[in-house]
Amino acid sequence: MKPTKKRPARRGDNPVIDKSSAKVIDKLMKLKYCMNDWYKTYGEDTSADKRWVMGQLSALREGARLDGHQMRAANNLWKKYAGH
Repeated sequence: MKPTKKRPARRGDNPVIDKSSAKVIDKLMKLKYCMNDWYKTYGEDTSADKRWVMGQLSALREGARLDGHQMRAANNLWKKYAGH
Protein backbone atom coordinates (compact mmCIF):
# COMPACT_ATOMS: atom_id res chain seq x y z
CA MET A 1 0.00 0.00 0.00
CA LYS A 2 1.31 3.44 -0.93
CA PRO A 3 1.55 6.11 1.77
CA THR A 4 -0.96 8.95 1.49
CA LYS A 5 1.26 11.60 3.02
CA LYS A 6 4.74 12.49 1.85
CA ARG A 7 5.70 14.79 4.73
CA PRO A 8 5.18 14.58 8.48
CA ALA A 9 2.74 16.94 10.17
CA ARG A 10 4.01 20.22 11.62
CA ARG A 11 4.32 20.11 15.37
CA GLY A 12 4.85 22.76 18.01
CA ASP A 13 4.06 26.46 18.06
CA ASN A 14 4.19 28.25 14.76
CA PRO A 15 5.76 31.69 15.28
CA VAL A 16 4.05 33.07 12.18
CA ILE A 17 0.95 35.18 12.85
CA ASP A 18 -2.18 33.73 11.24
CA LYS A 19 -3.66 35.51 8.23
CA SER A 20 -6.72 36.96 9.96
CA SER A 21 -4.58 38.58 12.68
CA ALA A 22 -2.19 39.90 10.05
CA LYS A 23 -5.09 41.59 8.25
CA VAL A 24 -6.30 43.23 11.46
CA ILE A 25 -2.74 44.36 12.24
CA ASP A 26 -2.47 45.90 8.77
CA LYS A 27 -5.74 47.77 9.25
CA LEU A 28 -4.71 49.07 12.65
CA MET A 29 -1.38 50.22 11.23
CA LYS A 30 -3.23 52.12 8.50
CA LEU A 31 -5.41 53.68 11.20
CA LYS A 32 -2.29 54.77 13.07
CA TYR A 33 -0.89 56.36 9.89
CA CYS A 34 -4.23 58.08 9.32
CA MET A 35 -4.03 59.48 12.85
CA ASN A 36 -0.53 60.78 12.12
CA ASP A 37 -1.83 62.53 9.00
CA TRP A 38 -4.71 63.99 11.00
CA TYR A 39 -2.26 65.38 13.56
CA LYS A 40 -0.05 66.88 10.84
CA THR A 41 -3.02 68.41 9.02
CA TYR A 42 -5.18 69.70 11.86
CA GLY A 43 -2.77 69.79 14.80
CA GLU A 44 -5.22 68.05 17.13
CA ASP A 45 -3.83 65.80 19.84
CA THR A 46 -4.31 62.13 18.90
CA SER A 47 -1.98 60.63 21.50
CA ALA A 48 -4.65 58.89 23.62
CA ASP A 49 -6.23 57.22 20.60
CA LYS A 50 -2.84 56.32 19.18
CA ARG A 51 -1.83 54.80 22.51
CA TRP A 52 -4.98 52.63 22.43
CA VAL A 53 -4.22 51.49 18.86
CA MET A 54 -0.63 50.66 19.76
CA GLY A 55 -1.84 48.64 22.77
CA GLN A 56 -4.16 46.64 20.54
CA LEU A 57 -1.35 46.07 18.04
CA SER A 58 0.99 44.73 20.70
CA ALA A 59 -1.75 42.46 22.08
CA LEU A 60 -2.48 41.09 18.60
CA ARG A 61 1.19 40.40 18.00
CA GLU A 62 1.24 38.42 21.24
CA GLY A 63 -1.62 36.24 20.00
CA ALA A 64 -4.72 37.95 21.42
CA ARG A 65 -7.91 38.58 19.45
CA LEU A 66 -10.06 41.70 19.26
CA ASP A 67 -13.51 41.30 20.78
CA GLY A 68 -16.64 43.06 19.55
CA HIS A 69 -16.26 46.08 21.81
CA GLN A 70 -12.68 46.66 20.64
CA MET A 71 -13.72 46.32 16.98
CA ARG A 72 -16.48 48.90 17.48
CA ALA A 73 -14.01 51.25 19.13
CA ALA A 74 -11.62 50.83 16.18
CA ASN A 75 -14.46 51.49 13.72
CA ASN A 76 -15.36 54.67 15.60
CA LEU A 77 -11.75 55.80 15.36
CA TRP A 78 -11.83 55.12 11.61
CA LYS A 79 -14.93 57.28 11.31
CA LYS A 80 -13.26 60.02 13.31
CA TYR A 81 -9.90 60.13 11.52
CA ALA A 82 -10.51 58.79 8.01
CA GLY A 83 -13.23 61.29 7.13
CA HIS A 84 -10.92 64.27 6.66
